[in-house]
Amino acid sequence: MQSKKKPTPIYEVINEKGSSHQPEFTISCKVDLLDELVIGTGSSKQKAEQLVAAKILMQLENSK
Repeated sequence: MQSKKKPTPIYEVINEKGSSHQPEFTISCKVDLLDELVIGTGSSKQKAEQLVAAKILMQLENSK
């Protein structure tokens, strides 16, 4: 996003579930270059954010 001079993405936790031993985090992110909200789920906030970032990159590459 920085290379395109756009604001950095802001990630938001939209759901947390599971036990402390098997948590599941659902993260959403909206970026200016895409019309829709991107959502990902992972066993940690970091993993969910990484999944969302990968989805965003794929969508941006496919939109070229």
